This record gives sequence, C-alpha cells and structure tokens, in this order.
Amino acid sequence: MQFGYLIHFGWNRFAALKLHRISSGEDIADMDEPWRGSSAWCSAMLFEPPSILITDDDHGFRETVRGMLEPRGFRTYSAADGEEAVRIAGVEPVHLLLVDMHMPRLTGLETARRLRQINSRLPFVLLSAALDELIVEQARSIEAFSVLPKPVSRQTLTTTVDQVFQRIYGWPERAAS
Repeated sequence: MQFGYLIHFGWNRFAALKLHRISSGEDIADMDEPWRGSSAWCSAMLFEPPSILITDDDHGFRETVRGMLEPRGFRTYSAADGEEAVRIAGVEPVHLLLVDMHMPRLTGLETARRLRQINSRLPFVLLSAALDELIVEQARSIEAFSVLPKPVSRQTLTTTVDQVFQRIYGWPERAAS
C-alpha cells in the first residue's frame, strides 16, 4: 500500500513527503540524500524547487529552455554533453533529465543510462532534431517518459515537464506561462 502527502508553499517552493508502507510496518528511509534512491524511500524537498538537468551541446537551446523553466519555479542545471551531465547528477539532486540525442562524447540515450545508474527512477525526456523509429524504440526500451522532436514549442515542452512532475512525483500542476 502506498500513500503520500504534499504540502504546497506557494508557486515556487513546496515540500513533498512520500511514505511507503512496508509489510512489517511503516519505514522512512534516510532523508540525507533522498534522490539517491532506495527500495523504501522518502523524498523530501523542503523549501527547494524541483530541479531539471538540461543537457544539450547547443548553448542557445540550453539557455532558451532555462528561460522557459526557471520563471515557472524550477531550479535548472545545464550540461553541454553527457559526461558533464553525469558529473552534475553525481553531486546535485536532479528530478528530471531533458537530454538531446545527438551530442559529442555520449548520446542522449547513453547519458540517460548512466544517470539511471545514479538514480534508477530518474525520469528523462529525449529531444532530437533527427528522430527516427529506431531512436524512439530505443528510448522507449529504457523507459523514456517522452520523446520530443526539435524544434519543440514552449507549450509542448512545459506541458511535458508538468506531466513528468505530476505523474512521477505527484506534484501540483504549475500555472501556464
């Protein structure tokens, strides 16, 4: 049996606490690093906005996406390639990965796989200007939340991000921007 609690503190800051009932009773996992993942977990974000790691080799695209998401109350991290994304995710809490497919060093799918080694439940959205059936199939096979073609509209991107936070974390809908 699962149950959760959500306390909302305004548009930009909220705390979420999800408790999972264990057959032997209730258990709350160590809250020092809730984003690291465990079988019995409790995620708490006290007065901190959810964070999104934007990974794309196009600096202009990263900054455009950052400009869409930060005014909506998200904390963003930016990585120019997959290796930088892995370094960031190793030291910062990341709740969503937005990743381009075609980048130097690691592809978007390779990046998602490596980040899933850090946090097996990390949702990701794959973006690509050169989508084909094989890429979509590979993304679905490793459980991408969504695959979006580039260029992507503001509405499509923000709606997808909202859906991730609603479905995966049960966090409230954000006002449209």
